[in-house]
Amino acid sequence: MLVVVVCIYYHAFVTPLDVKPQKERYTPDYSIYHNLTSIENTLQTLYLTKSHILTRYEPVYYSKEKRNQHVMKITSGDRKDKVKMLLSFGEHAREFLPVETLFYLIENLESSKVDLTKLELYVIALANPDGRFIVEKTRNYCWRGTMTGVDLNRNFNWEFGGKGSSDNNNDEEYRGPFVFSGRKV
Repeated sequence: MLVVVVCIYYHAFVTPLDVKPQKERYTPDYSIYHNLTSIENTLQTLYLTKSHILTRYEPVYYSKEKRNQHVMKITSGDRKDKVKMLLSFGEHAREFLPVETLFYLIENLESSKVDLTKLELYVIALANPDGRFIVEKTRNYCWRGTMTGVDLNRNFNWEFGGKGSSDNNNDEEYRGPFVFSGRKV
């Protein structure tokens, strides 16, 4: 009898369920959070004011809809043996705080104890600008996918199709039709 109860509990409460899209009632306050236009403007200002540590990465990387993803490098000095690190922000369209965190990081990096002569940060400022456009256009602040609904975190080749992802394109955890299908072609 105990085995039956455990199995029912497991299938009812523990196994992953599809997460259907929802509409949010809260509208973000853009005097606090940056929208796409103010993200662009803030990054342009940072490129100018922090040019001694911040450079745009060439070539410029664009989304499927030709929006700049702002790939940049943050470092100082010309040592060859620097530790290299990749940071990615703005993967889920509905998550505004990561981009705000990036701005805070850039503004405060020089006053921190981080030695930029030993570190080379490669940064993707906005991995999903097309999804962010959808959020702003539709005011669906629960949307987290790309323009085609792919959840970028579930579109990598590592454990593609595993728990927590869905092959249903109406699911918020839609992994896409194949590995890396959410990236620019």
